[in-house]
Amino acid sequence: MSELINELRNELSRTRGKLYDIKHSFGWNEWIENYEGGLTCMISAMSNFQDELKKFEGKQGAVAEKV
Repeated sequence: MSELINELRNELSRTRGKLYDIKHSFGWNEWIENYEGGLTCMISAMSNFQDELKKFEGKQGAVAEKV
């Protein structure tokens, strides 16, 4: 599951990069900066979630090895 979250984070990062390109090519800075900021928050939150998933997955793997 942590790999799936990582893939989603990467997609959001590419989307944020596209917004940056649009902003610098066409303007509309005030509008696009809000969307970039929102995506940045989501990417950061997903990173924290991914870290927790990796810990959980590591514990699950350790339990499975003991059985």
